Amino acid sequence: MNVQSDRTTSVKDFANGCLNAPRDKQPPLVIGSIEAAIAVHTDALGVPVTGKQVALDHDYTRHTLLHHGSPSERSRGQEPITDADLALARLILNQAKNIHSGTPPQSKNGCSRLEVIEEMGAYRYTVIYEVRRASVVVYTMFKRPK
Repeated sequence: MNVQSDRTTSVKDFANGCLNAPRDKQPPLVIGSIEAAIAVHTDALGVPVTGKQVALDHDYTRHTLLHHGSPSERSRGQEPITDADLALARLILNQAKNIHSGTPPQSKNGCSRLEVIEEMGAYRYTVIYEVRRASVVVYTMFKRPK
């Protein structure tokens, strides 16, 4: 199995745990590092990410899959998010050409947010990341066909 397949399997297991055992909180699942070029760009936005890892959070993953992973998303012009999409979160951040402070720029817990809009394959992804002490977690994600 290659690294991407291993990561997808781990994300799939993590996502299943979020959906099937919502009260059994899993620690954040690290899915990769942040490239230096993105760190320089986010530093310029006033949101330092140097040395942090991209990760998935139990509650936010559950939210994303429950609210943006159902077939009803198609009625809003979106496609349902899957665990395979969540596995792309590191790649989406590291390839981001359209990255800016989130709206709002901070979450209720005081963490900074970043919003990334990036085209990959047949979709345009919008991902909101929350910047924590040691990681940058996916707050939510949705995708639309190009």
